[in-house]
Formats: sequence, structure tokens, C-alpha cells
Amino acid sequence: MKRFFLHLSLSLLLFGGLWFGLSQINWIGILGLDVLTQKTEQKLEDLLWDAIQDSEEICSDTEANEALQSMWTRICEANQLDSSSVKVHLVNNDEINAFALPGGHILIHSGLVQTLESPEELAGVLGHEVAHVQLNHISKKLAKEVGVSILLSAAGGGSAAGEAIKEILSQLSSSAYDRSLEKEADLKSVKYLKNAGINPSSMVGVMEKLESEVQSDLPSWLGSHPDLSERKEYLKKATENIELTEKPLLDSTAWEGLQTACD
Repeated sequence: MKRFFLHLSLSLLLFGGLWFGLSQINWIGILGLDVLTQKTEQKLEDLLWDAIQDSEEICSDTEANEALQSMWTRICEANQLDSSSVKVHLVNNDEINAFALPGGHILIHSGLVQTLESPEELAGVLGHEVAHVQLNHISKKLAKEVGVSILLSAAGGGSAAGEAIKEILSQLSSSAYDRSLEKEADLKSVKYLKNAGINPSSMVGVMEKLESEVQSDLPSWLGSHPDLSERKEYLKKATENIELTEKPLLDSTAWEGLQTACD
């Protein structure tokens, strides 16, 4: 009998140890479940974009959109990025916000553009968002925070898709990425701007403005992003010794038109 209980105890310990060890393995990462398939991502992009068009007013000002597109093209051409793979939109929304959808739509709220002081600062935001797209951060964020089953449910359509789409949009527009992903996107944006002849220290100015807004009433994801002062400090270090020949981005008339396009 003692031998039986000894074997039983050893078996339980072995099973418990094996279970604990397996539970520590990142199966989602190993099996690739944190990355959506291209087909699923495209379906999600279409559904999310339809929902955005139903709920938001996309600015139709031709000159403002041309100015925004010229900035976008400049960044893409300097970094060998396909400018047609990502579409940038100006949204008539007072909220100080910007975010990207899976697949490649970047939404810039007019409230953010009006808060910034220069096209170079806006270029920093654009660089940051396209970095999230290029580094595949969006599907990783959604798989972690929303769940693969909900993403598949949304992409598959049906009665549950509507609520799933609302949840996905809420996560994209109102919550931050992990600190490591934010830092990776920030530093990638620094490279994008440097290559395009845009002073990347403008990103420090963006952080300073957002810090001041946090002290008042900053809504949405910007207020919950990883510590802004921390981001400002590593951006200062990353940009302090950069030497480049700056090229004008937008003239004052085009920038003012972009800032007031949705008034």
C-alpha cells in the first residue's frame, strides 16, 4: 500500500510539473496565432473600414487631402514603402487621436492635427502609425486583447460580427500598445523621418504637447499610452546626434489649410 501511494504521489508530482511547464510556453506565439492570415486581415479591414465610414465623417477637402497625401508619399518614397498599400484619411473628429486598422488604413483625427504645431510633428505621427502596420503590431495587439476567436467571428460575418467589430474598433482607437511595441514604432518612425529629410526631433515636440494635454483632458488612447515622459526621453536620445539636410515638407498655406479643413 505504501508503494502504491508513493507511485501515486510521484505520478501526481510528475503530471503537475509537466502541466506547469507546458502552461509557461507561449503557444500563441509558437503556433502563429498572434498573426492573422492575410485573408482574415483583409476581411477585417473591409468590415472595419465600412464601420468607420458609417460612424465617422471622412474629410473630403481636396487640398487638405492632397497635402496629407504628399507627406505620406514623401515618407514612403524615402523608405521604399508602397504608398498604395496604406491609405491615410483625415477624420472630422475633435478627439486628439490617430490609429491604424489591420490591413492598412490610417485615421488621423482633425483634433490631433489642430493640436500639433507643424507638418513635421504630423509626419512623426504618420511614421509611428505606419510603423505599427509594417511591424505587424496591429494583429498582435488584437489577438492579445480581443482574442483570436472574436477576430475570426468578426471576419466570418453572421449575427455576432456586429458586436465583435465594435469591440475591435474600441480596442484600436482607445487603448495603447505594449510598451515594447510603442517603443519599436517610435524608433522606427525616427528612421523613416530621417530618411525622408524630416527632422525626427519633431516627435519629441509631439510628446510634449500630449503631456500638456494629459494634464488637462486628453481622451482616448493617447492618455493611456505608455508613460509619455519616458517616450520623450528615449526619443531625445535617439534624435540628438542625427545630422540631416532638412527639406521643406509643407508651406504655411498648405499646413493652415490642413489644420482648418474640417472646421
